[in-house]
Amino acid sequence: NRVAIAAVFTGPSAAMSAPSMAARAEIPADLLPVYMAASLTCPGLPWQVLAAIGWVESRHAGGRADPHTGDVVPPIAGPALDGTNGTRAIRDASQPDGWAHALGPMQFLSTTWTKWGQLAPDRQPDATPNVQNAWDSIYSAAAYLCAGASTIDDVHAAVLRYNHSETYVSQVMTKATDYGLGSDQVLDGGTFSGSGDAVVRAAMTQ
Repeated sequence: NRVAIAAVFTGPSAAMSAPSMAARAEIPADLLPVYMAASLTCPGLPWQVLAAIGWVESRHAGGRADPHTGDVVPPIAGPALDGTNGTRAIRDASQPDGWAHALGPMQFLSTTWTKWGQLAPDRQPDATPNVQNAWDSIYSAAAYLCAGASTIDDVHAAVLRYNHSETYVSQVMTKATDYGLGSDQVLDGGTFSGSGDAVVRAAMTQ
């Protein structure tokens, strides 16, 4: 159900900071609550960091994500990682050209997606996790950042694992700060539009 809900969290996640004006301006209204809910599945992961990765990787799917289904049309695929233009050469038999590509709005390699791909809560339960679905990709990115741990103790290390580049980490953290990371304005008692079911389910796990 696409509803406006009151975000009232208790416990460790109670101090979820509110979206900044930049976050509300840049993040599609249907994806903002998805980033928030997905971050709750990985304690210690600020939603702003997850959303910042979405910005750096694809500008939040570049307007291609269907607000009702999360499906990305047309699909997002990066250039072939074939050793040219400064890329590493990575073979991938699952791709038509035989080379790996970063796929979907959170830019997963197919091998990484095979391990970490997850079905988002608001998707049909009989659906298959789809790298070209924004909701699935965001939840899967949270799972990948947590890497099976019960909590993230070092956000810098987690982002560096996502993309082994200090420049990349700097870009993500700068954007996360723009989105309100470190703000003392919290969501407790506030409201935002989006998928109420997803946020409530995630919040209940905390």
